[in-house]
Amino acid sequence: ALRARLCPSLEPCDPWLRSFRLRVGQRRGSLAFMDEARCRLCLNPDAKVEQSHVLPRFVYRWLQGSGSRYLRSSNAPNRRLQDGEKRPWLCRGCEGRFSGYEAWFARHVFHPYVRENTRAFEYGPGLYRFALSVLWRVLLRTTEDRGRDAVRQDLVLAQLERWRAALASDEPVDCGEVHMFVTDVGGAMEDGGIPVVGWNRYIARAADLDIVENSTTSIVYAKLARFMFWGELTPIPEGQFTNTRIDPHGGAFTTEGCVLGPLFGEFLFDRARHVFSHFDQALSEAQREVIDQDVKASLPKFLESDMAATLLADFGPPSSPVTGRRIGRNEPCPCRSGKKYKRCHGAPM
Repeated sequence: ALRARLCPSLEPCDPWLRSFRLRVGQRRGSLAFMDEARCRLCLNPDAKVEQSHVLPRFVYRWLQGSGSRYLRSSNAPNRRLQDGEKRPWLCRGCEGRFSGYEAWFARHVFHPYVRENTRAFEYGPGLYRFALSVLWRVLLRTTEDRGRDAVRQDLVLAQLERWRAALASDEPVDCGEVHMFVTDVGGAMEDGGIPVVGWNRYIARAADLDIVENSTTSIVYAKLARFMFWGELTPIPEGQFTNTRIDPHGGAFTTEGCVLGPLFGEFLFDRARHVFSHFDQALSEAQREVIDQDVKASLPKFLESDMAATLLADFGPPSSPVTGRRIGRNEPCPCRSGKKYKRCHGAPM
């Protein structure tokens, strides 16, 4: 019933969905379409597929130009990267469509904020399309990697097709709630008196993606340095987002008054801890020396960079948590379900 509500036009006999499920069942841990040369967006079998960025390229360019000359993944920190991850997904026409959304966002939203601290702007339907294009790629990549282990598979497949059809069309798009939350560099963060190591480096400079899930909620998550995007797979609980919703038809956005609820605040704390704990444990002594030498070689420039400001903030005095008062695990859940917080929206992701 939930699949039908999300995508009523997608019947169980749809060949795209049937082939998708077939290959998921055949290849554990990795998903492939029946025709791997077909563009994932327009589904044109004759269009040549090119390598496409999973997350927009302008994010990685900004990271490299603001203190991170080389990129490193927390999963493999000993290998220096020149660019973000790419997949053979889109034909030239569809890549151009997405590039147009990205160019508008970079020019009118991303760079004005990170360079000039512009905190309010007006937008048209393009912002919703940009956010949806990023979240669709996140969902596609996550599902390909997880294969038949993908969470709530039918729901994911239905939303993938719903978002794909909307993005491939020139008609007005409204595919459910999409939210944008904008972060900034602050002081060192504590969660319940425990320091969150690497908080500012994660919240201000990390590129990240995943499906965020607990027993009641599934949401697609993309992080582009200081900009986070959240798209619903299941209905988003009330009170988790304040002043963050992107109107599909356009409107005005300001970073003032944007609030994340406790469910997603806890997720970000845990995510920052995990990323930097894994990075620190996996980074070799030889690569630590390489990083030190890179910094020393351009020290005056580095000290004026965004990366240096972020590092200094992580070792500064603690700041207040972004989620406000911490809710006790045995307290009633704020959603008024009658359950304890630990068994409702506070359940582990």
